[in-house]
Amino acid sequence: MAPENPRNRGKWKAWREVGYDVHNAREQAADDVIRQIEPQVPVASARAGKRSEYGQRFETEYLIIGPNGRRGTVFAVWQIDGGSAVPRLLTNLLKVHKEGR
Repeated sequence: MAPENPRNRGKWKAWREVGYDVHNAREQAADDVIRQIEPQVPVASARAGKRSEYGQRFETEYLIIGPNGRRGTVFAVWQIDGGSAVPRLLTNLLKVHKEGR
């Protein structure tokens, strides 16, 4: 959610669009997103993605509702590293739903 991070490539704009303060309250925003996603993780469908020398990737989707009531889907990419059974988050992005969806 950090606008000043050059690797962010504008992903922060979607978070702002659903009502999160990406400049001053990123920690609170992250806590809210985690609160919404945690109950969905055990039942989310995971699609197998790319396998590399580092491990197997999986893609998942989670519905969130921002502070302004707008909805979005968080697309997350996880990886289970070789020799591990625990997935770790590699990246995520938010796709904001069109109004009324």
